[in-house]
Amino acid sequence: MKCLLLLLLTITFFGCSNHPSHKPTKRFEEFAVHLDSAGYVSDTDRSERLEPDLTTAARYRYKENVFFIIDPEDHTILQNRQRDVSAPVDYAALEQVQCISAYYYYDKNETIVREDGVIEEWQFETPAKAEKALKELDKIRESVYFNTDSFAFQSDSCVYLFHTRAAAFDETLERFYTDFKSVILL
Repeated sequence: MKCLLLLLLTITFFGCSNHPSHKPTKRFEEFAVHLDSAGYVSDTDRSERLEPDLTTAARYRYKENVFFIIDPEDHTILQNRQRDVSAPVDYAALEQVQCISAYYYYDKNETIVREDGVIEEWQFETPAKAEKALKELDKIRESVYFNTDSFAFQSDSCVYLFHTRAAAFDETLERFYTDFKSVILL
């Protein structure tokens, strides 16, 4: 009995209290619900086919929405840190990320061209670390996915990265980015 009590106390006081919970923040979860109500739903099938690394990623479900919890070492941006980019990037700032949650979505009402995208939430220990990471992400935001743009901003200790696989979807992506920022910054 004493061992069980000691184990519970250890987990409570030294467990994850100083680390993110390795799940999306509540604001990110609620934005996925907002996207769902706008006709954009969680896209697990296509995302796994296009991103083989996701087959081993942990999944977190909030209502009907599935988030992938990506190990930072498995994230494409951090795996490609050896790439020659136009601006020197301080990857050490990006490596400070503690948790990356990704939400893949698509337009459930579209029958001809399946509009889709990804929103990622990068959680850092402090707002200062998130701010530094955002500055570094801004240097490579045009190369997150081939031939498309991406949008990123910081709120508290999180950086949000919006990207898509096709430039044709940039307009919708920018609208989601603007909507999300307006909700977050209220």
